Amino acid sequence: MIDLIQRIDSSLIQSVQSIGPGWVAVARFFSVLVDCAWVLVPMTALALSIKGRGREACGFIVLCLIALALILGLKGVIDAPRPGTVDASVIQYAVETSSAMPSGHALASIVILGWVWLRGSRSIRLLACISTLVLLIGLSRVYLGVHYPSQVIAGWAIGVVILWVFSRFPLSVSSSSRSFSVDNP
Repeated sequence: MIDLIQRIDSSLIQSVQSIGPGWVAVARFFSVLVDCAWVLVPMTALALSIKGRGREACGFIVLCLIALALILGLKGVIDAPRPGTVDASVIQYAVETSSAMPSGHALASIVILGWVWLRGSRSIRLLACISTLVLLIGLSRVYLGVHYPSQVIAGWAIGVVILWVFSRFPLSVSSSSRSFSVDNP
């Protein structure tokens, strides 16, 4: 089974990269969107707090910290190589030094943008925009040669699980004790 996944991964990464180097700037743009999470997460939490939605802001921060802990923990445990380090035919348009599994960009895009959809209007239009953005972020990571498609898919899957758990058991902050708790669904 692993051999099959590796063959599919290699085939897909070659197909995505076959469009040539003309898309590097576009791919880097979509890839950098998630890197901006270090700014967007605190700013979103601050904006929610200013609007009197401090509990929601704390829940969002906890959700993002859980996602970050899972990304770092899984990367440390799995320790999967980046495509360019095992396959010389993969063009490395970007260089990453951490382990590759799961794709942190894919996981973070699902968690952050999925949270926006869950807390927003849940309109089809918003879902289409978020889905397109998540897909482009994932494809950018494959195109840049820093992830195999299976690593991106793993990131998306883990992100969906995190969101599902978060939506089933929303976190809140008790105003009396300032401690975290899980609300009953």
